[in-house]
Amino acid sequence: MTIYDVSNPSEKEVLFKSSNTALSHHNVSDLNNHSVYKIEKTMELGNRKWLFTFTAVSGTLLESQQYAFYLIYILMILFGFLLVFYIEKKNKINLFLQKSEFELKLALDSGQMGTWKIDLDTKIRTYDDTTLKLLGLDKNTFKGTEAEVLSIVHPEDKSNLIKVIKQSKDFKTKFFIEYRILGKDNSIHHISSHGKVLENDKGKAIAIYGVLWNDDFRKNAEEKIKNMALTDSLTGLPNRRMLNERLKRCIAINTRLNCYSTLMFIDLDRFKDTNDILGHDAGDELLIKVSNRLKSSVRSVDTIARIGGDEFIILIENVGKTIIDSTNNTKIIAEHIKSSFNEVFIIDGKEIFSTCSIGITVFSKDKTNTEEIIKEADFAMYESKSLGRNEFRFYDVSMQNAVKKISEFELDLQNAISKNKFNIIIQPAVDTLNNSIYLFEIGLIWQRQPTVHLYLKDFYDTAVQTGSIYEIQKWLLKETFTLLSNNLRDDKNKPHLYAIMISSRSLLHPKFLEYLDELSLNHVIDKSKLAFLISNDELHEKFEDLSRVINILNNEGFKIILDNFGQGLISVKLINDLPLLAIKMADNFINYINEMEQTNKTIIPLIIQLAHLISTNIIVSNVNTSNEADTLKSYHCNIIQGDYTTLLRK
Repeated sequence: MTIYDVSNPSEKEVLFKSSNTALSHHNVSDLNNHSVYKIEKTMELGNRKWLFTFTAVSGTLLESQQYAFYLIYILMILFGFLLVFYIEKKNKINLFLQKSEFELKLALDSGQMGTWKIDLDTKIRTYDDTTLKLLGLDKNTFKGTEAEVLSIVHPEDKSNLIKVIKQSKDFKTKFFIEYRILGKDNSIHHISSHGKVLENDKGKAIAIYGVLWNDDFRKNAEEKIKNMALTDSLTGLPNRRMLNERLKRCIAINTRLNCYSTLMFIDLDRFKDTNDILGHDAGDELLIKVSNRLKSSVRSVDTIARIGGDEFIILIENVGKTIIDSTNNTKIIAEHIKSSFNEVFIIDGKEIFSTCSIGITVFSKDKTNTEEIIKEADFAMYESKSLGRNEFRFYDVSMQNAVKKISEFELDLQNAISKNKFNIIIQPAVDTLNNSIYLFEIGLIWQRQPTVHLYLKDFYDTAVQTGSIYEIQKWLLKETFTLLSNNLRDDKNKPHLYAIMISSRSLLHPKFLEYLDELSLNHVIDKSKLAFLISNDELHEKFEDLSRVINILNNEGFKIILDNFGQGLISVKLINDLPLLAIKMADNFINYINEMEQTNKTIIPLIIQLAHLISTNIIVSNVNTSNEADTLKSYHCNIIQGDYTTLLRK
């Protein structure tokens, strides 16, 4: 019997042929002397066509044993069918394996995964095309040696790679390893790889098979997440968590080298004003520019961290071997940082002047508590703020008590705001020419304790620093509008207007004008009867922005009085352009008069003449005696405030 594969008409492939002895009782050496009987059967199985051919020689089995012949014929047909079925099944398996191999290769290529093999006898490595490409090896020159592979592995990872492969061979274990390779352009790439030992039938390790892939994406993502946890998202500087790690390292350096290190706590002065006036985006841009300026002020090895808001910390390791040298070296650095703020910052095309207050602590190996070190610098920073800002101070123990008092005061102030512990006070300003009230100035008093009363000027700076001044002055504005709308005034001494002191921070608050409109809608008042007192020094700091708001208020009918004149910078040219009703001299101006009358009588007239160039209405406060009032009259200053006004009205 013979079996043919006739799927291809032009080609007949013999798949099976039986021997002649299987079909006869004796060997037939020559078929030419006998007649040959042939039976052919065709069948289709799967995608193939098969031809079964059965031949017999006359006079043999066919003649003598016909039944046996047909039985053998049927058995042979059945055997052929089973053989064909087996072959077809095997072909399907081969096709499936070929397809799976193709799909696996496609998946490996798509996932940028390559396969590799290490022959443990020859030490030769065999890499597929993807592996060669991932490792940056040339297919035409790669010989598969260990030296070639190790030449591209990062020096820090070579020993571990050799160790892992050796352990896998010795203990016949699977492994997973991560290592770095160096590209031709010296770039670093991350490789991850799995491997498994192949054993022969005697249990000997003969090869290691594995896969590898480029893991740059995962590693970069992990690094980004790590950086997010340790760095400030806005400036890219280390955050408090990384600062603590660096500070611990610094303490160890102090111990090892027996040296001193420095920590500086830096807080931007009046940063909230920039945020309120120009918006948070401008504030963020300022913080970024400040961080860059700080970087240029210290060494690259020093740590600059942003720990929140407008607060930065600079950690400087090993500034000296003695406390004197360390302090002197730190002073030089602090002066350099301070002077770096002399140059203006350009934000959204505008020039922004910013300064900083710096608190400093110099510490040795004896200081090991990171929180205490930071607190000491924080205390010193508060001290520099209290001395007028734009200063630096070194920590000493007495500062801790001072800062504690300041913190308690700030806490009490916030409590007073929330629980409405303020009252208004009214102080008249009298025109001495006709003994009439020129205006009532509305102030605020805070009963901090049963026997302690504080005026707004007593805690004004603290309220500005903490940002609570706006909420305080909102309360005062509401009370003033209520007074005006109720028209609670004496007919005989009917004032020309009321006046209220307003800070630049409140004026420039994004919601100030909106709040003023809301009060105007809820209270029926004559806007011309309300004047805003604006401090001269604050006006000059933010003249452009404040002049815009002042003109808006003037157009709505409100009056403007320049307060604190004679204190700080005076620019007649700038002030002349403002719609001012009057000028109020600084609170200590009357003291200057008393002093200058005895020393230099020419300065006082010059200051008053300067004021008269701007406005004919000059208000002087703290006038307590008739002599002081008469002196002011001689200078044509007729509007006064103080104890003497009470005597005039009696």
